[in-house]
Amino acid sequence: MLSFSDLKQYFLAGLFAIIPIIITINIFKFLINFLSNWLISLHKIIPIKIAFIPYIEIIVASIIVLLIGYFVNNYVIMKILEYFEEYIIKNVPLANTIYFGIKKITMMLQKKSEKNEEQLVAWVRLPCKNVFCLGLMTGRLDSSISPEKDKQYYCFFIPHTPNPVTGYYIISAEEDCVFTNISRQEAISLIMSGGILKPER
Repeated sequence: MLSFSDLKQYFLAGLFAIIPIIITINIFKFLINFLSNWLISLHKIIPIKIAFIPYIEIIVASIIVLLIGYFVNNYVIMKILEYFEEYIIKNVPLANTIYFGIKKITMMLQKKSEKNEEQLVAWVRLPCKNVFCLGLMTGRLDSSISPEKDKQYYCFFIPHTPNPVTGYYIISAEEDCVFTNISRQEAISLIMSGGILKPER
């Protein structure tokens, strides 16, 4: 006869087995719903026979995203976008702050081959002995707004687990951060998984 301890063990084993599946399904469900709602008006534009193809919005949305990616990588289009950002968005109050803020975060999370100061990752000391959080460096703090003029401070974006797109901004003195050779992508994987997906090396 199964004891309460056995039932508890089986329940936890089953729970932990289905959690990754449920989370994965929900993430894909969110993406599908997002793309479907984005092009929901497609049913009013295209012929009825095509509109009733299952998930036609997803197919069309994916094609549009691919086309946008193709054109954005075009030199002429890039120059047009730069002009649009410099002379239009930059001069719109509030919109410029939101646009360039989000753009910087998305660019920071993208995989880049070149190494520079703004690609550095560091362990940033929290106000507790021997406790650190993983931070993505966004630059050096200008001495004119530094809390202490005789110290070098660095700016960090600290991503949340498991959603690295959200997080918070902190500054840290040079002696309170330890720079590592972890790449941005490895840092994001480490944060999203709660420390489970470690760098292979």
